[in-house]
This record gives sequence, structure tokens and C-alpha cells, in this order.
Amino acid sequence: LQVAAYRHLHRMGFVLTSGMKFGADFLVYRGDPSLCHAEFCLSVVEAGEALDPLLVVAAARTAHAARKHYALAFPAPGGGFDFLS
Repeated sequence: LQVAAYRHLHRMGFVLTSGMKFGADFLVYRGDPSLCHAEFCLSVVEAGEALDPLLVVAAARTAHAARKHYALAFPAPGGGFDFLS
């Protein structure tokens, strides 16, 4: 699922790197990571997957402390992905 999300965002023009340092699957950049900061910490979840609210709050706080937005990506019914931040 992470590979599919990576491909989807890459086709949209984003650059992705590991988000492990921030407790996410990816860091999402609008341009070259050596020239700009990541805008989002992104976690990929299965549609209908139960989320632990404490883990979501912890990830959002970590992203906020690093001046990034936190977003969840999940498969869209018609293909591709939907995002929630």
C-alpha cells in the first residue's frame, strides 16, 4: 500500500523520502529536498483500518513541532488515494 501511495504522489509531482524520523511513512516535498523543507508527514492507512487516537495525536504533535502538516492517506473507492489532514 505504501508503494502505491508513493507512486500516486510522485505522479502528482511530489518528492517523497522516509518519514521514520517523524513517526510517519513519508515526508512529502513540493520540490527538491535539498532545496526546500517537507510540507507534510504522511502516514498511509488501509481504508476502514481502526486508528489509535493516541498515536494519531502523537504523530500530529511531532509534525507540528517540526513545522509540518500531518496527513493520512487511504485508498479511494474509485482508485488512487484520498487524504485527510
